[in-house]
Amino acid sequence: MYVDKKFTGRNRPDLVILVRNICPFRGEEKAENSTADPSKELTDKFKEWIYGDAPYLFAYYATGQYVTFVILTESESENIGLNSKRTRSEVKSESLGDFNLGELSQRIRVMNFLRNICKCLLWLKLFP
Repeated sequence: MYVDKKFTGRNRPDLVILVRNICPFRGEEKAENSTADPSKELTDKFKEWIYGDAPYLFAYYATGQYVTFVILTESESENIGLNSKRTRSEVKSESLGDFNLGELSQRIRVMNFLRNICKCLLWLKLFP
C-alpha cells in the first residue's frame, strides 16, 4: 500500500475515502467539548493541492453531533518568503450544508445529501 508522506502524522485527516487512488472525500471530527476548530484544521492540513485539475474535493467537519459538509477548492497561489517566485497554493472551504445529527429529520437529510454526493462521484466516473 502506498502512503503519501503529505498525509501522515499531523497532516493526516480523520477520515479519507480513496477510490482508484483518488481521494474524493475527507473529513475532520472533534469531540463536542473540544476547543479545536475542525474547519480550520481541514484546510490547514493541506501542504499543497495534489488533485491536479480537479475543481473541488468533497469534505466535512464535525464537532459532536453538528456536521458541516463543504467543498474544498484550490485558491490562487500566494507568495511566500522574500523570493516572490516561490508560491504556495491555499485551500479554501465553501459550506454546502449544516446538520444537527441529534434530530431525526436532520439525519434523514444527511442520508439524502450523501446519496447526492455519491451521484456526483458516479458522474465524475470515479466508480465503475
